[in-house]
Amino acid sequence: MSNGAEDSSNAKPQSGIAKLASSFVDFVNPKFKFFSRPLFLAILVGGVTSVLTLILFFAMMKVGVKEESASVMSSHVDNMIEKLGATCIHYPQARLGLGTDESGHEGINYFACALVEDQVKGATTWCNDDEKAERDKFLADCKTTHAESSDPDVCNCRSAKKSNSSVLHFYYDVAPGQISTLGAALGYAGFIELLVTIAVIGVLSKVGYINKDNAYFRELIGQAKENHGTALEVGGVMGVPQLASV
Repeated sequence: MSNGAEDSSNAKPQSGIAKLASSFVDFVNPKFKFFSRPLFLAILVGGVTSVLTLILFFAMMKVGVKEESASVMSSHVDNMIEKLGATCIHYPQARLGLGTDESGHEGINYFACALVEDQVKGATTWCNDDEKAERDKFLADCKTTHAESSDPDVCNCRSAKKSNSSVLHFYYDVAPGQISTLGAALGYAGFIELLVTIAVIGVLSKVGYINKDNAYFRELIGQAKENHGTALEVGGVMGVPQLASV
């Protein structure tokens, strides 16, 4: 009895750093404690999983961008852009007006124009470098072509000589909500961690850096196969369909 009491009293308590390390391993995957380097595994798997989840988030933000169109009175463009939450406005824009076809029949036509401001309520008036180059060339050519006309600023969608009630038509991009997209990406974090764990344990155990645990490794492979549908979803978003073959 006395020897047992002495052994218990002489046991060294875990240091604060050791407790923190143990808690971190438990947070990432408590089963890593069955391997020879649990903290290293937790840091590596947790770090790679975090990076890949962040990459997935940005990929989902890009894939989730939608192109929409709108028609609105010239005087309401700013309010409409703000309400729509547009991230950019595609060039060219157009002004709605009456026109005559080759047969002399009148009808409604769209006349190309450009919003001369670089941004409208935070949305750029072009969506890529090619559109910006075309827009700049269009506006430069207009200054020369219409310099002597009754409305030298005719290529401006909101020319001062045009009525505020004239209708403008444009296409714009809308990005998905950041919070909801981050939540969706985090929903895949568990599956990403599973794949990273399989890769890390498989490689490190093969080269002898950590001990082998074949039973746990087979368990991981089984979990991955059960989540074949998730692999398809993640692979589709990230452009890596090969994930589904895991």
